[in-house]
Amino acid sequence: MRRHVLANGRALIAGQGEHLGAVVAMRDTTASRVAETTLRESEAQHRAVVDVLSEGVVQYDRKGHITLHNAAAENILGLTRAQLLEQSLLDPSWRMVHEDGSPFTGDEHPAMLALHTREAQEGFVFGVYKPGGTLSWILVNCQPLWRPGESSAYAVVSSLTDVTHMKQPEARLSHAALHDALTGLPGRGPARAGGQLPRA
Repeated sequence: MRRHVLANGRALIAGQGEHLGAVVAMRDTTASRVAETTLRESEAQHRAVVDVLSEGVVQYDRKGHITLHNAAAENILGLTRAQLLEQSLLDPSWRMVHEDGSPFTGDEHPAMLALHTREAQEGFVFGVYKPGGTLSWILVNCQPLWRPGESSAYAVVSSLTDVTHMKQPEARLSHAALHDALTGLPGRGPARAGGQLPRA
């Protein structure tokens, strides 16, 4: 087995400048080098697995800043890697809405809730407007991460699933129920019993 050694040396010089030799201290660092290599390989394998997922994966720190994400998260959110790494959940530039269309703030994001409560948050659905103005609906699950002995989570990992294709038919049904079929104008009332129209 190849060994790795860390060496430090010092020359021994007599009072009149005569070189007497050297003292060399050596330390076997094979174990630590092997551990570092194993860790790098493990991280690379983990990264490869995360990158091939169709679900978005995002990790946030305690302040809501994105520290890690995969390519699927970029596609779902419509942002580049550089843009995501500059983002915080509390950044007002996010345009997020609840399912009823009301504004959705960063404080309400399940990742922030998971950080504050140390409890997993599952099944949250909300809308995010991409830079081009397209509204995407996202299903989010969040899991807080904490170290033994610490009282608060140091990070949270979120999975993102694009459910826009499921929300669009629902939105069309809702629109049809509240708008006139001929004019497209809002204000259509609830259907009458038997489907009869009111008499003039």
